[in-house]
This record gives sequence, C-alpha cells and structure tokens, in this order.
Amino acid sequence: MKNIISLPIIILITLSLATFACAKVSEKCKTNLKKIENDQYYLIYVNNTFGEFKVYSSNKKRQESKSNEFIFSLVDDLHNLIIENKDTYKNQEKFEELESSSLLNKRGDSNDEKKFYIGESSFIYPISSVDNVVVLNAYLSKNLVEKVISYDSIIDVEPDLHSAKYQSYYNKEDILKETNWEKLANLVNKYDNNYYYPYSGGKDVDIIILDAGFHFNYSEFSNSNERNAKCIGYILNGKFYQSEKCACDFYTHGDKVADVAGGLKYGAANKANIYGIAHSTEYITIDDSDAIAALQQIYENMIRPHKTIISISYCIVREKKSSFYKQYTSLIDKITEKGGIIVCSADNGYGEIDGESTNYYYLPCSSPNTICVGGIQNKSKSKMDDVYTKSEGSTYGKDVDIYAPFWVETKIIKDNKVINESGSGNSFGTPLVSGIIATIISENSKIKFTKNSMLKLLLDNAIPFDYKRKTLHMVNNGKHIVYSEDGVYYGCGINAGNKLCYSMSTTTRSTTKKTTTAKKTTTTKKTTTTKKTTTTKKTTTTNKKTTNKTTSKKASTTKKVTTKKVTTKKVITKL
Repeated sequence: MKNIISLPIIILITLSLATFACAKVSEKCKTNLKKIENDQYYLIYVNNTFGEFKVYSSNKKRQESKSNEFIFSLVDDLHNLIIENKDTYKNQEKFEELESSSLLNKRGDSNDEKKFYIGESSFIYPISSVDNVVVLNAYLSKNLVEKVISYDSIIDVEPDLHSAKYQSYYNKEDILKETNWEKLANLVNKYDNNYYYPYSGGKDVDIIILDAGFHFNYSEFSNSNERNAKCIGYILNGKFYQSEKCACDFYTHGDKVADVAGGLKYGAANKANIYGIAHSTEYITIDDSDAIAALQQIYENMIRPHKTIISISYCIVREKKSSFYKQYTSLIDKITEKGGIIVCSADNGYGEIDGESTNYYYLPCSSPNTICVGGIQNKSKSKMDDVYTKSEGSTYGKDVDIYAPFWVETKIIKDNKVINESGSGNSFGTPLVSGIIATIISENSKIKFTKNSMLKLLLDNAIPFDYKRKTLHMVNNGKHIVYSEDGVYYGCGINAGNKLCYSMSTTTRSTTKKTTTAKKTTTTKKTTTTKKTTTTKKTTTTNKKTTNKTTSKKASTTKKVTTKKVTTKKVITKL
C-alpha cells in the first residue's frame, strides 16, 4: 500500500502545475492562480443546454441550431473580451501573432490546413463536446481568467497542462486444430521465437494510433494492396489538422509503436489498416487540449463499429473530481458505446495503479472502458525462467487488465534511413495487444466484439502468472502448444510439442520422460519469448472494479473462438 500512495504523489509533483478545479466561487482556484505568472492556454468547460454540438463540422456556415448559435456567440464574446484586455498580456508578440491569424481567418485568407470550421478566432475555439459539456481552448492572461470564470454558462477553467508523456519445427496440424484457425503461416527463428497468428492478419480492421509522428513510406508498410497505412492528421494547440504529413524527425516513439502494431515483419497485424494521428510533431509531451481534441476527432469521424481499435501509449494523472477527468473519460465512454475498443498502456514505474484507493487516476488506463496493458520481463533471451514475471519497469494493480512484452525490436525510418531499433516500455506492449485484437476480430468477422467481450476472450486465452500473491495474465492469441527448435523434449502433451504421453509400463526411448517441465514459448506478438508453462489454470481476478468492466472469471479450460485464415509472424520482441 505504500507504493499506492507515494507513486502518484511523486508524479504529480513533477507536473508544472497540480490539477485543480476552478469553480467560479472557489478560493482554491484563486489561490492557485497566484502561481501562474505568464500567459498560457486554458481549457474552459461550458454548460451547453441546447443540444448536441459537433466540433468537427466541415461546413463553415454550419447548420442553424440553438447549440451552434449559443457556442459561437459565447466564443465571440470571449474573443472580444480578450481583444479589449490586450494590455494585460505579458507576451505581446504572441498576442499579435494570434490577432493577425484571427484577421486572416475572418477574411478567409488563412493557409491553415484545418478542414473543419471551429470559428474565426485564434485566441479561443471549441475542441470537444460530449452531452451538455463543450470545451473551449483559450489563450488567456492571468488577469483574464477570473473575468472568464464569472460567465454564468462557464462551469470550470483549468490550465492546459503538458502532463502526458509517451512510455519450421512445429506441427502445423496441431496448431490449426488447437486454435480453429483455417490456415497458418510462419517465419522460423532460433528458439521458438515465432509469432503464430491468423492468416487474416487483422484485415478490414482499423487500428488508430495516437502518438508522436509517423513514417509509412517504407518496407514495413509496403503491402498497400492489402490495407491502408497512413497519417490522418496531427493535433496542435487543441486543433485537428488533416494532413498525410506528420513525420517527427527527432523522436521515433510513434514509428516504433506503429511498427509493433502492424509492420509487415515486426507487427502483430500486418494486414490491419493503420491510421496515425500525431499529437504533435514538435514536442514529446502532450497538452491536455491535444489529448481531448484527438479523442473528439475519433469519436465524431473515425469509428467503424466493432472494427476499430484505438491504441494509446501515454498516461495522464488526474484526480477524479477534475473537469479534465470528466471530459476525457466521457469521450472514452462515447467511443466505447459506438463500438470502438481502446487499448492503452499502464504507467512505466514500480507502484500499483488503483484509482479507487488513491483517488489518483492514470488516464486512460484507469478508465473502466479501456483495456490497460502492463509489461512482462522479457529482456533476456538466454534466461527464460523469469519471462512470465512482471517487468521491473511496469506498474501493476486493479486498473491493469493484461500484460505483454516490455521489450521489442522494430524496423523504422530514422534520419532518412531504414534501421532496426529496440524499444522498451508499456508503450510497446499496447500496440502489440492492439494488433492481436485486430487479428481476433478479422478471424471472427461475424462477431460484434465490444471492449468487455474482447477483454473476456483475452483473459480466457491468457497465460496466468503470479506476482505478489496475485494472478496476472500474459496476453496470448489462442496458440499454446510449446515447440523446441532442436526437437528435444523432456515431457509430453501440449507443453512438449504435443508429444504422446505413455503409461508407466510403456517403454519409451532410452530415457525416462519427466512430467510437464518444458517451458512454454510465447505466442503473442513478435516476441522472442519463451512462455513459462502453468499446468493448473487459476481463476482470474477482476481488474477494474466498475460496472462497465469485465468481471468474469477464467474458466479451467481455454475458450476458443472459431477463426478464419491465419498467418504467423516472426516474434521480434525481446524476451
């Protein structure tokens, strides 16, 4: 319990400002405003009682509605308030830049890449809307904040924080019989480093990745005849810009995540559509406004029901009472209701994640409508005894649903060259699980998977392991037979190449067979892992305790879903 309390506090101290709720009459708000000396962006939460407001409308005139009229009337009022209080801004150069941009927008002369109309002001504009709450992003001086709070329709004002950071010796027939896959493909590697997967490979399934910049113009994404792999756009200052150019030249995190999810050789689902949204190609931290705006774009325009996976590899720490928490989790709920499945990373660290106990929530991991991924200790290729243990660099706890390799190998573009580069962190287990989910969906196209039903299936197929007297679960796609590259086995059955088990009276070879002591190779995403066998199934513990979370217990036998074509990829993850 010590870690439960100390870790969130340490993390929060590192933030430039602690999260706080600026209610209009809040003395705490006034106290915290004293800490702010410079002009900055703020998130303004507005009570909209006039019906649904769609942020990303391509129609400049917009359909006449009371909701549109109300929001843009408020935006105009606040824009005028900003102009009238120009002298309160310390950064006059920034103010004049935004003022000039606003004039260009008004005349229609802007070269802005935005394809959606969010108003003419560059000082203040809508970035999110869920139910009756609309969020505006505004560049304000310190003195202006209290004036803005005084508006009756404004619920709350919070600083736009920079708080999130990115962390053939097998038997083909046996595998097909075990998994019910129609067809198998694989690449052979030392150990049993193969990643066995359905031939369908995630076809006709969308994986949307929110991360830093991306490159898709190289060999790992060259099968354009089978799927789409491209950048959809980028987010900057809470605005979504449609663009196929979103490469980040100084940070390869997004490239590695995309490759793990869907690269031809190194990816878990090499036929899935991969769509990248860059949170910024300029910074490695994520603004709150950008995090909200990205989810808003996905919610309004990108969900194909039961065919869409959203992979998010960052964590934002918040108290449940904050307005950001409410808006962010509401967007997650709406995306889930539409049939999207959000897969996200647990924090990199050593403590336990349990929002209910600490009141500090790791978003999106702590949301009951996400599948949160922790890491296993798969760095060593030679010492396989401890593969099925939690990685020392991964958090764990009730909010973490499943575990995947912490270390991966990828092929990416860096400095205009295609190179191999390793990566470590829960950031990379997340796209691996996303890819596995894509292959499950493509193999079972008639099933309308939800977050809950998918998590249940993952837990049913998972490989259990113990940590601090708790049962955790290593992701597995349904293939459990363990093979040895040199054909030598010290047991029988599923853990020893599916070798026949003989009775004690039967003479077999020249040595006595031992009972199942062979180690199980990982069958998850490209991983050089050898999975450790557990012969006795354990019941699964409920992960996130909420009414929306899956609470089913693991059966004593692995459940199988009838699948279609299957492809096996080479495990490139370090184990």
